[in-house]
Amino acid sequence: LALESKAKESNLVTDLERQLHQLQQEANVEAQKKAELETKLAELEALTALALESKAKESNLVTDLERQLHQLQQEANVEAQKKAELETKLAELEALTALALESKA
Repeated sequence: LALESKAKESNLVTDLERQLHQLQQEANVEAQKKAELETKLAELEALTALALESKAKESNLVTDLERQLHQLQQEANVEAQKKAELETKLAELEALTALALESKA
């Protein structure tokens, strides 16, 4: 009976040691998975920060281009107004020249 009891106890200890070893392996796997997820999370956070920074720069660029476009439109309007005024003066000068030639003749 004592040998049988010792054998059962030895089997129980062996079984518990096997279970402990299995749990340690599972814990190591889970720790590795956690580390990988934390790495992926850090990478995602870095990419998100870069994307936000890029979007901000893009937004600033769009705003700057819109400002430049507005400025160029204003300059084009001024130039169009000057052209119209010069064309009017030219037409008046041509009319006066025609009158002068007609008067001279």
